[in-house]
Amino acid sequence: MRLVPSPRFRKSLRRLDPQIQRRVREKLKLFLENKYHPSLRYKTVQALKHEAPPVKEISVTSCTLMCPRGI
Repeated sequence: MRLVPSPRFRKSLRRLDPQIQRRVREKLKLFLENKYHPSLRYKTVQALKHEAPPVKEISVTSCTLMCPRGI
């Protein structure tokens, strides 16, 4: 699998603290290795489960979530 970040994602990532940026990259690498790793807490966003494909989220920190589409 290959992730292609959108321009909006890249812009949002640049606005984050460098420590959080590093954490995002680490979590994305882990996601590519095993999207079901327990630390990612990979799941469907319930409010958006009707979307096609359903929107999923992974945890970056205890209070930061990412919602990759089409994964």
